[in-house]
Amino acid sequence: MRRSIVALSIALAYEALAAQKPIQVLMTTGDWKDQPWYQNLWMRDKAGKPQIYRGRYIEQKVEAAAPGRFAFTHIPNYIAQQYLDADYLSQFDVLLIGDIMVHLSDQFQTAVRDFVKNGGGLVYCANHKWGIGMKVKGQPFEEALPTVWPEANEWGEFENWVDVENFMPDLVSRRHPIVKGLDWATAPPLGRAVNMPAKKGATVLLATPRVAVLPWQVIGPWPNPDGTGGWDVAYEPEKKVDLAASYKVEGQKEPLKWQRAKARGTGVLDLNKLLTPNDNACAYAVLYVRSPNARKVLCSGWADDGLKAWLNGKQLPGDPKKNGAWPGKAEAELTRGWNEVLVKVIEKTGWWGFKFELLTPDGKPMSDLACSYKPSAMRASEQEYVEPAPVLTAWDFGKGRAVFSASIFANDEQSEKFGQTWQDFGKYYAQLLEWVGANSTNKKATLKDAQAEVTATVDFTRPLNAIAPGIFSIHGNEDIKDVALQHYMALHPKGAISRGYPDATAIEGTPKGDKWEPESDNDDPNVTDWSRINKKGIDAYIAECKAYGTEPILCCHGIQYGSPKWMWKDGHGLSDATDRDAAEVAEMVAAFLEHANRGRKGSPTYELNVKYVDLGNEPELDHKSLPGWVRIVKAVGQRVHRDFPGVLVGSYAPYQMRYIRQLLDEAGGEIDWLSFHPYGWTASEFYRFTDEIQAYARSKGLKNLKLMITEWDFWIQGREKFDYMMTRWYASVPREDLLGTLHYRLWQYVEPIYMFGILWAGWGPKDVVGPKGTPIHDAYDAYWIWRDFRGRRVATAKALATADASPRLLDHLHLDASQSDGKLNALLYYDWAYGGTGYKDYAKGVAYPKVKVNVKLALPPSTAARKLTVSKATGEGFEVVAKDVAIPAGAKEHVQAIEAEPLTGYSVVIE
Repeated sequence: MRRSIVALSIALAYEALAAQKPIQVLMTTGDWKDQPWYQNLWMRDKAGKPQIYRGRYIEQKVEAAAPGRFAFTHIPNYIAQQYLDADYLSQFDVLLIGDIMVHLSDQFQTAVRDFVKNGGGLVYCANHKWGIGMKVKGQPFEEALPTVWPEANEWGEFENWVDVENFMPDLVSRRHPIVKGLDWATAPPLGRAVNMPAKKGATVLLATPRVAVLPWQVIGPWPNPDGTGGWDVAYEPEKKVDLAASYKVEGQKEPLKWQRAKARGTGVLDLNKLLTPNDNACAYAVLYVRSPNARKVLCSGWADDGLKAWLNGKQLPGDPKKNGAWPGKAEAELTRGWNEVLVKVIEKTGWWGFKFELLTPDGKPMSDLACSYKPSAMRASEQEYVEPAPVLTAWDFGKGRAVFSASIFANDEQSEKFGQTWQDFGKYYAQLLEWVGANSTNKKATLKDAQAEVTATVDFTRPLNAIAPGIFSIHGNEDIKDVALQHYMALHPKGAISRGYPDATAIEGTPKGDKWEPESDNDDPNVTDWSRINKKGIDAYIAECKAYGTEPILCCHGIQYGSPKWMWKDGHGLSDATDRDAAEVAEMVAAFLEHANRGRKGSPTYELNVKYVDLGNEPELDHKSLPGWVRIVKAVGQRVHRDFPGVLVGSYAPYQMRYIRQLLDEAGGEIDWLSFHPYGWTASEFYRFTDEIQAYARSKGLKNLKLMITEWDFWIQGREKFDYMMTRWYASVPREDLLGTLHYRLWQYVEPIYMFGILWAGWGPKDVVGPKGTPIHDAYDAYWIWRDFRGRRVATAKALATADASPRLLDHLHLDASQSDGKLNALLYYDWAYGGTGYKDYAKGVAYPKVKVNVKLALPPSTAARKLTVSKATGEGFEVVAKDVAIPAGAKEHVQAIEAEPLTGYSVVIE
């Protein structure tokens, strides 16, 4: 009865709130799963209906719990980074940010901070990628948060995880309006939490529990021939656990003994750090658990590369000859008192470790179990615990309020079950948004449409910098046929860069799936004898590039991913690369170049068929790996610069300046260009970063360092992606240090939840995808509208022709122009601005849904008549809107009027 009264009271309260003015909520909650386009394409349920994710899921649940109380607006994170400012935020009461995966722009950070200071509400949902968003303490966004941004460690890296997972949060301030009255007992466990301690004056509402560190004892390694040969061998601990025993094992200098090893709150125990050798090996771990009563439990766990498990001597069910040994979850029973857990963990190669935990039958943690490394109670002084950390923290900041949520989001990777199954999820977010937005004084402006006229001047007689045609390159542009080839060639790819992987695919050796594993050729790294080079594969790659008119680039992809094996033997990695390993990599590169370029320096047949060498595909470059990487870069650079004139060596670049400085300090003399993959960066933020790199390079005497973006995309689809591609190119074409940018990628591609591509591959829901080889318009249209922008840039200018028009309107009209072999091209774009519907001046109370632009073209002399063509592209299609407009011979000027619409690019071509 009491429960019914409480429910009725809450319902009546929400009815009263709904009668008030709705709270305006702006949600920028991710770039892919929050977009209806993406949900419709990939996130369908068994019935084929789109599943709702991220911020739209929160909206759905909140609307069910508090109908009409909130009004929601959704924009992807990229749009927030590019356009969100104080003017736009002034229209809202609450800003909810989740899934931030990029470097936060200063404009964005300052706008958010000032929004809260002036009375707005902020909810920041930090998921497992929160630390990508900001790498430096003391920035504006951090000021508004009720939590402390963690200190970087000695290498400038963040330790961002709280050392617990799969936990039930503890209520710390149960009377706070955000958490009061919610049925927390029915909530499922949270996946993880990030480490953000509360600031002074903030209130912690939820916290992680105090978790015991699991005290395992470990012994090993025993042999596991060929990665599986130890499965069926019952080594001594498998027959009987004797913690005092030691065992002599062939190949081991010392007898094996049990040693203590603590798995932290996450439950993961890293065996790589404990035992050697750690390839083709197996080991045992034992743990003692005391239960206050007999009970049924769910044993859950995993291992890399395989696991057997016993509880009180009884093996958990499963096929021991299969990798994994048991299903990963198995029901069992604990007895009252002490219980023995024994696991056997096998290893092939790579990382070695495991996790094992005892849960309730419905999969929840148990807090009343005691653990020990011996079959008896440990003294209190011997116990270790992971101390509680904030999960939900709130405070007042200026006139507004802010909340930090360390793991409670919608249905992202870390709180999916929490969001989908907790009956109070919608009520929780309704209370959260109500509290955080209570002090808002938003200025919801009533806007009226206004007319504006702009003069865009293009002077084709004033050339500027040369345009690198590589700026308009596409990754993965191989084996293009039929209609796909027609669409590709329509983009005028001549001079674009094609990135291939001949080191991983074109050198014969040991079969590895559908590839060949390269092997070292001899004992002399200075003498090339790569007799098994697959010359047909190399020749086909170069011939294909010549057919498209593209520049081939040799990408030494395998340096990161376990290939070539002679470099990664015995568990070594990039950090262990020796001078000999580096010399072998240099020899492998030289072997490819010698064949591709028909010789080496001094050879009468030498020609520059391959001009670029790209070392590495996203190697993890940090304090551990940089010394080995520097050896490789220097060895390759010295070999290539000695033997192959005109070939430029590129090194993949880290994203922390301290490591870039180290790379340039130690190997800068052998690096011609740096390779980047700035997924999720706006162009302005990325080039600000590279300008800092170039300033440092010049200070070290490296005046000719070039840049290449060998993969670039954003986790968005639809017209937002079109906007991102258009604006990134306007920022790229003026740069003289840029060799090229390669969009990721030509064919529709999913990895594993991110969708990329320029052309449809033809697979997916048939009501959404296009026929194979046809354009994915959001990306393709941008290439199509820029297809004639080649040669040299020319001078341009913009000016308002309407006296009372908003000056900032010009910031949203992009203009650039080029000339190439007599072809003149002017390119105009009206960007996303606010809401994708045109620039809005909230101070004036006006909106500009269209802008009349008079494109004034100053023409070079011509004795022949010329023709003008106007095209437009929108991210949803493209078309020629005017063709064969006559320009008489000798004309010095032409004015072309364009009614510019938002999210539309216009190309004016004169031939």
